[in-house]
Amino acid sequence: MNRLLVILTVVAASFVPSFVMAQTDTTTPPSNWKPYQQENAPHHYRAKYDEAPQHYFEVGGAISLGFDAGEFLVGGNPYVAYMIAPWIDAGVVGNFQYYSINANASYALGYGGGTYHNTLVGGGVFARVFPIHWLFIQVQPEYNDIWWKQSLDGQTTSNGTYGETSFLVGGGLRFGAPGAKTWGFAAVLFDVGGSTLSPYNGPGGYILPVFRFGINVGL
Repeated sequence: MNRLLVILTVVAASFVPSFVMAQTDTTTPPSNWKPYQQENAPHHYRAKYDEAPQHYFEVGGAISLGFDAGEFLVGGNPYVAYMIAPWIDAGVVGNFQYYSINANASYALGYGGGTYHNTLVGGGVFARVFPIHWLFIQVQPEYNDIWWKQSLDGQTTSNGTYGETSFLVGGGLRFGAPGAKTWGFAAVLFDVGGSTLSPYNGPGGYILPVFRFGINVGL
């Protein structure tokens, strides 16, 4: 009888560690774990896979549009970025833009009724933060060279060139599956730098919303 108790005790002891490990080991996936197995995996393995950091380069671009009564802005913005983590990326961006204001709007703003337009070339850096996968907040300091001309009754009255810094802030929506490297976006940005010479804002210095629509491709 004593010998039987000893045997049962040894057998039970051999199973207890395995049972405890099976109940407590919820953090380390099996050694043969593969990403494509995540749909059939226990929830804690799927969570660890979904939260795994992703790091890769991105290229993309956007079309910029801005408008108000008598004002119009259009431009292009190619960029190269790096996905630091699934919730943040950062990069460099180029700017090409045309802005104009018609005679009626110019007169209403007290500029004598003449037309005005400018063309800019420049660039900057940006960062996008994704609090959730389909929503992002963006900040973008930049510097641009601007060529401008003002006309009255079809005759050029003044023109020139200058450089100006801007500080764009805003946000947007991301269109695409969570975790996808290629996705579209729509954003609205505002130059809050405070300069009355901002190429994004009206000649009166008020802030003009700038809408951007583009695509991002992960490499």
